[in-house]
Amino acid sequence: MEPQVQYAKTSDGVNIAFASMGEGPPLVRLRMPGFANVQRELEVSPNISQPLARIFRVIWYDSRGTGLSDRDAVDFSMEAMMRDLEAVIDRTGLRSFAISGT
Repeated sequence: MEPQVQYAKTSDGVNIAFASMGEGPPLVRLRMPGFANVQRELEVSPNISQPLARIFRVIWYDSRGTGLSDRDAVDFSMEAMMRDLEAVIDRTGLRSFAISGT
């Protein structure tokens, strides 16, 4: 079953696309801005995402301006990137989670 793309709205009004799969403890995957696409994640890194989903609930998202997230964003600061992450965390209702970044 392919993960469903969902959206979270940041505090500054940007829609962030995200998806998740798996049933274990939550693991949020951060991708390098500009190289993320929630729809293509399983095609691009099946040797990472699918094995992780056997152990974790893997959550990944497109940063503002990339993939399926709002493309007209103008703020790409570290604070803006934190708003993207916070929006996804709030939308998924996570209280604690691990992060994997590339």
